[in-house]
Amino acid sequence: MRFDHLDYYELVSDYCQEYQTEFGKRKFEKIYQKIQTSNKVSKLLFNARQKRAIPNKNDYLYSLNEIPYFIFSKADTLALGALLALERWNKECNKDIVFANESVLKDIACKILEDCSKIKINL
Repeated sequence: MRFDHLDYYELVSDYCQEYQTEFGKRKFEKIYQKIQTSNKVSKLLFNARQKRAIPNKNDYLYSLNEIPYFIFSKADTLALGALLALERWNKECNKDIVFANESVLKDIACKILEDCSKIKINL
């Protein structure tokens, strides 16, 4: 997968739009709400803020595997959830004190999508 032509925000926006087109706005909204209200994601963000650390792709994907809704989800849904969690971290933790610039955010997003595409291929 190549994302060289997109910046971080375009990448997340395009993926969200494609997901809504393929699976519907209602499912997208449900996943968005799961990420916004998840105690597991909140704990990840709290720990990252306390340690002044940038969560990596594994942190996001492992957190999702602890949320019952995502345990048996398809790769597309995991990718969306992880990207939404990354964007939540960006807005809640990264906005005031920039730990990660757009290049770092894009790198994490690309790694999330690459890992999830491997899951999709192996199914």
